Amino acid sequence: MAFALTLDSAAGLKLKSGQSILHTARFFTVILEREPNAMAYEFPTLPYPETGLEPHISANTLQFHYGKHHKAYVDNLNKAIIGTKFENATLADMMKVGTKLPAAIRNNGGGHWNHSFFWESL
Repeated sequence: MAFALTLDSAAGLKLKSGQSILHTARFFTVILEREPNAMAYEFPTLPYPETGLEPHISANTLQFHYGKHHKAYVDNLNKAIIGTKFENATLADMMKVGTKLPAAIRNNGGGHWNHSFFWESL
């Protein structure tokens, strides 16, 4: 996957989406690293309005896939880690364990990771 970059004197390097590299780095730090001993993974905010991808992706489609589908991954991940040794682990550390993770943590953690990357990449 290639990323189109531009140089903006005020904001530095920017992705094709208009987001700065610093914004993207911050986004993934929040998604993948989270605060130590945080109680739960948080559902991320989109970096654009729900209508921002029209006409290619409709607001209804985005609301379904982001607001319901992705949110379900986050909610189910939070339920799956309760009482496990992964309860305070970062998502990045959990994904390093790979197939040794319990299926609910692997599937929901992977879904959260993949969707977070997807939204930021558009």
